[in-house]
Amino acid sequence: MSTEILVNASTVPTKGTASVTFQNAQGKKGFAIEIYGTATSANVNFKCTSASGTERVLSGVRISDFGVGTTGNMNEIWQFDGTGLYSFIAEVTAVSGGNVTVAGSW
Repeated sequence: MSTEILVNASTVPTKGTASVTFQNAQGKKGFAIEIYGTATSANVNFKCTSASGTERVLSGVRISDFGVGTTGNMNEIWQFDGTGLYSFIAEVTAVSGGNVTVAGSW
């Protein structure tokens, strides 16, 4: 398993750089992210790019309750299908009371 930090201890809204996680997945299609840190609250939008390089909203599945969504919150783990995708982008749109880190695993 490989892990990549997509957003590192951010205390302000920030757009993580496009991770080439799906390219590096070595044939694996599944991908998970974890949202954690010291913040009391944070919102993270999920985006992806494909061959065209256009950013698009990406839906994932929250593993705690199998809810489907395009935005995650603190202390959640989300799973995605990376079939046909080039990169994943974590965009922190709000953070308060500390910092937020987003890490991806495949």
